[in-house]
Amino acid sequence: MVPSVFISSTVEDLRHIRDAVRATVDEIGYRPVMSEYAEIGYMSGDAAEGACYKTVDECQIVVLIVGKRYGSRSRADQDRTVTENEFDVAAKGGSRIITLVDQDVWTFKKVYENNTPSSKVKFPGMNDPTRTFEFLNRISALPSRNAIIPFSNASEVRDIIKRQLAIMVYDLLAEKTSPTTASLNDILCEVKTMRTAMEKNGKPDAKFMAAIRFLLDDENVQVRNLIKGVNAGPIETAIPKIEQCVDFAAFLKSLGVTLSIMDLGKDGNLPTVPGMRHCSGFCPWPFAAPEPGEKPRIAKFVWCDDARLMMNDVAHEYFVKAYAELKRQMQIAG
Repeated sequence: MVPSVFISSTVEDLRHIRDAVRATVDEIGYRPVMSEYAEIGYMSGDAAEGACYKTVDECQIVVLIVGKRYGSRSRADQDRTVTENEFDVAAKGGSRIITLVDQDVWTFKKVYENNTPSSKVKFPGMNDPTRTFEFLNRISALPSRNAIIPFSNASEVRDIIKRQLAIMVYDLLAEKTSPTTASLNDILCEVKTMRTAMEKNGKPDAKFMAAIRFLLDDENVQVRNLIKGVNAGPIETAIPKIEQCVDFAAFLKSLGVTLSIMDLGKDGNLPTVPGMRHCSGFCPWPFAAPEPGEKPRIAKFVWCDDARLMMNDVAHEYFVKAYAELKRQMQIAG
């Protein structure tokens, strides 16, 4: 079956870029889906906007293009644009997402962040820069599907799309040659959920299942390892506390864990302390993806026998955002 690629953007200022993406997708042999080409079904009885979201959810790949125009407001929520909602549907549904941003907008964003909120810096061509930058920040803050690739012209966009789709195919082939980890995780998730339900003489809990599924995902292995360590038991026993605690700090506090944010030493490690039980270092990709020419940001954390947890600022920022995403997945399921 040919994969469908939904192309999402503000239409007014990006038509030539949308057409370049469409041509590339078609050239590769995938099926492009764009509203202006009547490729969205409007006959099901849904409102036009809802039909777009339904189509996004049915596509395997979404290409999001962020330009200088903020976009059309959603009729259902005037604080959001249709493009933002399309991204949320894609992220929630697990679609592969390629986010492209106009190089000028990316540069303007850095200028904006280096000025005070009261500054009167103007950004040519942008009708609502603050909201556009907030949208980009919201994308990059996600623990996954948060890579943003700047582009300068249509030719560069074509090269980016070809390269990213090639990487996706490689990843899928790599998954096929390894054991069916995802299927095994799904089975283990259901077993753990059913076992917990039987112990409580109740019904399987959707939030519990969403949490288990999140923690069993290999992408979240560091979150799983940390929770197992600080909880001193199976991950499923920590889920009731996760459901109760609004954020990462509250979760640690509920377990009686003392957190310290520390700088790495000259050797690139956290200080050695008595009672260390586990030490882990990793690059939380793509959360801490380096700028071109920069070194990757390394996250390190360690926990001790006396309920102390130490980590550097990179690890702390990662776990805070990962915990927030875990909570979000549980809320969606519930």
